[in-house]
Amino acid sequence: MIKIKYKKASHVGVVLSFVIFITFLIFLYSILEPALKTQKDKQAILDSLKIKLIKNFSADLTTTSINLEKGVVSCFEIEQISGVSVLNSIVKDRFDNLVNSFPKSGNLQIDPKSANNKFFKIFYSSEFNESENLGSCDFIDSDNYLRGFSKTKEYVFEKKIIEIKELMADENFYEIFKQNLGISIGNEFGFSFTNNIGEIIGTKEKNISTNIYVEEIPIQYVNNEANINSGKLNIRVW
Repeated sequence: MIKIKYKKASHVGVVLSFVIFITFLIFLYSILEPALKTQKDKQAILDSLKIKLIKNFSADLTTTSINLEKGVVSCFEIEQISGVSVLNSIVKDRFDNLVNSFPKSGNLQIDPKSANNKFFKIFYSSEFNESENLGSCDFIDSDNYLRGFSKTKEYVFEKKIIEIKELMADENFYEIFKQNLGISIGNEFGFSFTNNIGEIIGTKEKNISTNIYVEEIPIQYVNNEANINSGKLNIRVW
């Protein structure tokens, strides 16, 4: 007996299986596509926030040094470095101990505390608190000390992070700040900062019933004693 193969029927089965497979893929994509688009949008917001938040947390830090020809005990006054318009400064000795200082009429007063202190590191930034007036100090001419090179670099300041975190507790500030950061309506954000000793400073968020997209980045920051430390910034978007 001769067996007849129904090739046409088998071809129809292959085509039908292919159509079912393609239909399944289209259905699967229609289910996943909104989630994929949301994830892409949130990541774009995170990428933008990294740059803009760090910019808002940053300020210039100018550093220089002086080396006295001979030690002095009483407070002395030197000319402030050219190009630095900020009034706030921090001074340290060679061992990184804080030294009393005060900007006065464009110059800088320093209290050495000891005649052994001849070398001082000076840090200028608008983010430092203004020191107490030292009163009348002896002026030292620039011929009697050597000034090191001055350099200015932008750093994240712990003080600015804390200030913005506290301001964000106000709903009006938060909405305006969000607009300035370019975050569209329907998206929310928050952040937390971990300093070098593990303390966490962060915004408070309400109950969140949706997915949170998070990115953590290492940063260098300046604290209120002009120390440059390593920390972490955690940014959240939902």
